[in-house]
Amino acid sequence: MKLFPDLPCSLTHFQHIVLLLSQISPCFYAPYLLQKTNDAFFTLTIFEICLLIFPYLFCQLLQHQKKREFFLNELENRPKQISVGMITLFGIMIAMLIAYAGVLEFKSSWISQLNLPMKFELFYLLALGVLFGIINPVVEEIYWRIFLAKTYPDDKKHRLLINTFYASYHFFVVGYIFGWKLGILGACAVFVLGLILDMLRRKVGLIAAILLHMGVDFGVVMVFADIIFKAMGEIGVRTPAIFKEDNMPLDFHSFNY
Repeated sequence: MKLFPDLPCSLTHFQHIVLLLSQISPCFYAPYLLQKTNDAFFTLTIFEICLLIFPYLFCQLLQHQKKREFFLNELENRPKQISVGMITLFGIMIAMLIAYAGVLEFKSSWISQLNLPMKFELFYLLALGVLFGIINPVVEEIYWRIFLAKTYPDDKKHRLLINTFYASYHFFVVGYIFGWKLGILGACAVFVLGLILDMLRRKVGLIAAILLHMGVDFGVVMVFADIIFKAMGEIGVRTPAIFKEDNMPLDFHSFNY
């Protein structure tokens, strides 16, 4: 049983518009930055900063809400949250790796269509893995499942609204990397994931939702690591020192999987 109720919601029309713009904006600036810089680390860093700054400014300037009140109830029953979260973390990672292996077995040609916006340097890839696998789940869960979920009324309509925008920017990012057909499939999967994360946050707590999100992101990191190192093996790139020779994207069209 919660010790404190969720925050009451009494938003003005202007506040609603600002919230909507904050959710729509990643659909524009994230793919724009990817296209202009072809740098996932830079784009993801800007994205994380925006997700952190906006709730602070909104609370300070428009709502005058104390930030700590958003986290009431979220850290209760930590042992249960951690145990549930770890089970879901490893479960989703294993499921993703099995699915990836199955896709490679029956249809590996999609790898040749990848557009990877990153530098092939060892420390760059490690930093990107940490940013995406550890920091991103924390920041996204705070923004989408805490700030927005507790700023809007707690009803099904607004939960669907939040998850629709959450899935929308993934369509553009996934589409940029994998192509637009897989972008649609990815956005649908992320929409379902968002609903699961929201339910887990409400039923168990924020820690459990973050751990599940980490499991998904770590699964993605491991899939990309396998693709990159297999590709490097094809051209004889086997030692970390060679990572620094150039930053040009690898030509995946010439590799056999």
